[in-house]
Amino acid sequence: MADASFEKSQVYAKLIDERYGLYSLTTDLEKTPVQFDGTETIKYFDADPADMIDYDRDDGFTNQDVGSRWKTWTMTQDKQVAFDIDAMTNNATMDLAFGTIIDNTYRLKVTPGIDKYRFTKLVEGAGTTNSDGAITTGEEAVAAIDRAEANALDANILLEGAILYVSSSFYTTLKSKAFNRFGSYSAMDVNRTITTFDGMKIVPVPADRLGANVNFVIVDPRAVFAVTKHETLRVFEPSVNQKKDAYQFQYRVFHDMFIFDNKKKGVIVSKNA
Repeated sequence: MADASFEKSQVYAKLIDERYGLYSLTTDLEKTPVQFDGTETIKYFDADPADMIDYDRDDGFTNQDVGSRWKTWTMTQDKQVAFDIDAMTNNATMDLAFGTIIDNTYRLKVTPGIDKYRFTKLVEGAGTTNSDGAITTGEEAVAAIDRAEANALDANILLEGAILYVSSSFYTTLKSKAFNRFGSYSAMDVNRTITTFDGMKIVPVPADRLGANVNFVIVDPRAVFAVTKHETLRVFEPSVNQKKDAYQFQYRVFHDMFIFDNKKKGVIVSKNA
């Protein structure tokens, strides 16, 4: 005997109007779990370097004062989302409603919200911010990246292995240069996709995540600390839901993004205004 639910799924077309959405774009910046001091604080070690000075041939070495210390970050982002779907409502949608809403919530609300917070912290805490103005040509786009790389080199930073987060408009402009110099094309195929630039991974970012008036953000992953201390995802079926005959979803995340004081130059922002 055929399964009744399977037969039902053959009667109705499963036309789900899912929302378009990108998952997290900042996972490259996440770090492995760390030891926390208390509930909301993270301690990290900082040490001062000693200077090179002249050697005294009569008195020998001269000791210098050096220092080290523990510094503390305090996490602030404790976020949650929860909802329920009545059992009969979910059944009427061939059990599609609950799972689809979970997926849409995660793609359209959770991950974009975390990304937006992280980019806000990066832009506000960048060690270098260049006012490159409105970039309208591929040549200007390449020149802006060159300036950022020069800034990094002057700060003794090599950006190979860094991540180049670009706005949609900047990426489009950069591709106009790539078509002429970097892309591949034939009579039947054109490919202007750019995945790396000068050894930096390119990640296109929607404007509503990257921030207004931002062309791009270059991030050396060693300069930042994106951390999640606590993440909980719970799903309750109607049989265990004590309040309602409904499916219930609960998600909580406690996270934050920090930039090391001595590595701020590893975060470079280009703005168009």
